[in-house]
Amino acid sequence: MNDTTSGTKQNPTRQDTRFPPGQSGNPAGRPRRNEPAVILRAAIARRLREPVSADIRRMYERAHGARVTSVGEALAVEATAISTDGAPDLAAIARLLEAVRE
Repeated sequence: MNDTTSGTKQNPTRQDTRFPPGQSGNPAGRPRRNEPAVILRAAIARRLREPVSADIRRMYERAHGARVTSVGEALAVEATAISTDGAPDLAAIARLLEAVRE
């Protein structure tokens, strides 16, 4: 019988195999699944780029004199705005997040 043949009860020789030595069956592999942290980061980044409504824009122009066009800009204004006791106004940040959620 020939050394290079394979079939019933015959082990194939290296010439009969599909892949050359050192190469796996699927070099690209199965795509990796995104980790929850990666998904969360992408969702937050997407949300921060969303435009704010006209009402929120007017509120910021009156309160801070700042023109904001995105949720991220509004959060930055709130985080840097200092209340009378010298701490960030967390209540204002919470109101902004609540308004954006709606």
